Amino acid sequence: IYSDIGRDWVTIEAYLPPSTPFECKGHFHGNPALPHSAMIFHNCGLLGDAISELTGVKIPFKGAGFRRDESQDSGIQMLHWECLPENIHFAKTHGLKFQCKVYLSKGLLGANGSMYVVECIVKEDVTKKISYKASGRFILNP
Repeated sequence: IYSDIGRDWVTIEAYLPPSTPFECKGHFHGNPALPHSAMIFHNCGLLGDAISELTGVKIPFKGAGFRRDESQDSGIQMLHWECLPENIHFAKTHGLKFQCKVYLSKGLLGANGSMYVVECIVKEDVTKKISYKASGRFILNP
């Protein structure tokens, strides 16, 4: 957990190796590219991990979207999500570095009803070229 004046935050990173043409099926015949929706899917687990790390509340939702199951302490509710694709990422080129930063926006850290801001970015690992940026607001729910 990092801090600056007035707030704490967590940044979690992950790496996706270079994609194969098969993983890009249906996107640009003869010049396959990884869909931005696939990048968003990979970022969902990272987003949950970052909120869990910051709050200390168990929020495992890999593979289940934002649905809550009985083994979870809490769930999250998405209030806003904005995704801004910037560049196409072609198969067999570079890996992708995912970064997800989360900080408390309103309420008490880890408390029900507290609000969190999430900032995500995906860059090519070698060129540092941005594939997409996303941001959103989430509420921690019981």
